[in-house]
Amino acid sequence: MVINGFESEPDECFSDEEVWEQYQEMSGCQQAAFRAKLCWAAMVAAAPAPDTHNAAPEDSAGVDFGIDGRSVRVSQEAYSIFLAREAAAREKIEALQQRLNAADQRIDELAQERESLIAYGRNNGLHEASTVCSRMAYDTYYPAGSRFKHFVPKALEQQGNLLIKAANAIAALPDGPIERHRARQQKKAEKSATA
Repeated sequence: MVINGFESEPDECFSDEEVWEQYQEMSGCQQAAFRAKLCWAAMVAAAPAPDTHNAAPEDSAGVDFGIDGRSVRVSQEAYSIFLAREAAAREKIEALQQRLNAADQRIDELAQERESLIAYGRNNGLHEASTVCSRMAYDTYYPAGSRFKHFVPKALEQQGNLLIKAANAIAALPDGPIERHRARQQKKAEKSATA
């Protein structure tokens, strides 16, 4: 293209006679302007035509990206960056969800353990209360210095009977010693049946 521009300068051997005569009659500035005009025309003529086939993909290289009914055309690179960040955000959300599920499961386990400890403490408390009532009844039936129940006054006997009733009622409460004893006996019976 540049070579064609240089070769477009009027020449006595290669140019038409009329063009050469006109060129010779011009002043120096006019000759320079004429040469520049010819050079520019030759360079433009020799320039390659724009490739419309390759120009079209530049317009279509973008991606229509829309949110809430609004869309904008972004480059493929920007869209790829957005997709990568969205994938990373999804992975973080999934990791946090897994941690949350593990924490919920641990809370459930701790709640079950707490309930079992409370039940165990209640059972121990009921067992101790029942035992204390039984001992108080025994002390009432057999006061210090007496070996036989026949010598206990009737008021003390009634008090002992009341304490025995209290001991049995406490032992029969839910999660109490009697219920635990029955559960252990049932487990033993099931084990012996399967063995």
